[in-house]
Amino acid sequence: MSAYENVVQRIYKLSAEQQKIYLGAAKKELTPAQRKRLAQIKEDLNRLWLTRKSMRPRVTDNLEILMQSRWNHTGMRS
Repeated sequence: MSAYENVVQRIYKLSAEQQKIYLGAAKKELTPAQRKRLAQIKEDLNRLWLTRKSMRPRVTDNLEILMQSRWNHTGMRS
C-alpha cells in the first residue's frame, strides 16, 4: 500500500471511530475519556487531511469531493 493510501485509510478509520463515539453520545452524555479521544481524533484528522493534500496538491479525488460537499451542506464554508 502506498503512503497516500495509508493516509486515506487512517482518515477513514478515524472518521468511523469519531462517528461511533458521536452516535453513542446521542444516547447518553460523553464521558471525559470520550471527549479527550474526540479532541485527539480531531487533531489527527486535521494533520492527516493536510498531509493527504500535500501528497496530491493538483488532484481532486472522490474523498475530497465528498468532504467538500458535506462541508458546504453544513454551512461551514467561508
